[in-house]
Amino acid sequence: MIFDEGDKGSALYIVRTGSVLICRQGRPDNPIATIGAGSFFGELALLDSAPRAAQARALEASTLEVFFGSDFIALLETETRLSTKILLQLSRHLGQRLRGTLLGQSTEQHL
Repeated sequence: MIFDEGDKGSALYIVRTGSVLICRQGRPDNPIATIGAGSFFGELALLDSAPRAAQARALEASTLEVFFGSDFIALLETETRLSTKILLQLSRHLGQRLRGTLLGQSTEQHL
């Protein structure tokens, strides 16, 4: 288990190796998404600290990198140019996910 539905969101996760299942709590048989190497999830935690809307669990041995929201805020304050690029990519990613959800398409984001 990486995080559970209802946990406070505090970080974005980047999958370096392996894969991660995103599902509703107790419903791994009905996945929301499967996130593979080179992709990320949990990005809303960089923008707010609302409770997680779903559960994330490793499907196999996986290596994840973690980018905490507090580190992102510090980056915003010190590295304006880099922060702007990250915010632009997050905005594009969220737009793709929203469109994909509305159209019923997969929107996995690769780095």
